[in-house]
Amino acid sequence: QNGYALIYQGDYHNARQLLTAIKRRTQKKKLTKTIPLAEQWRQQRHNIYNQTQEMKMVMIQVDANHTLANLRRAPNVQQILSNIYPSREEPYVMPLRDLLGMIGAYEWHKNGIFIPQLRECIYPHYGVFAPTRKDYLDLVNEAATQFFIRNDETEKGRNTTVMDVGIGTGVLSALMLKNHNKSIDRIVGTDTNPSAVQCSQDNMKRLGFDSKVQV
Repeated sequence: QNGYALIYQGDYHNARQLLTAIKRRTQKKKLTKTIPLAEQWRQQRHNIYNQTQEMKMVMIQVDANHTLANLRRAPNVQQILSNIYPSREEPYVMPLRDLLGMIGAYEWHKNGIFIPQLRECIYPHYGVFAPTRKDYLDLVNEAATQFFIRNDETEKGRNTTVMDVGIGTGVLSALMLKNHNKSIDRIVGTDTNPSAVQCSQDNMKRLGFDSKVQV
């Protein structure tokens, strides 16, 4: 709370347990429903932000070659960190929470996330929102189905361009082309995150949709 960080040295698994304990201790009680919903939302976001900042105060030291010499039983993260950070001449510190996120993102990127609606895997890059919650895909697909049914009846012969704003991994564009390929002439995707641009392009190429998707 005073802005001081802890550089943890010891056992890697104990460090993870420490982080879990901090999260549990800083977990705020549920907000009362007597205040307006907008205020509840603001308070919840504020609490999450404060909790995240406190958890980031648990730091670890990383050697210049991206190894964790000060953490016993730590995994080999050289390849993960070297893909994200440039080469270093000196050791550096980083939040343990960030490292755990990078490890998880690397596993998703390596193994992919299976999307039942696509019957294929999507491979997110680090820093790109991973489609781990898939319930919204059914909602989007149902809305698109209803749209294209009406559109095909009223706009026969006209080409349809779909805009995917904030394309991320490209999962929504892939879903549109998987189920409505004949109704879509092309998809134009945009994103302010360069990693997302590269990620969506890679996924479209892997799925065979790159000829119809412009990012």
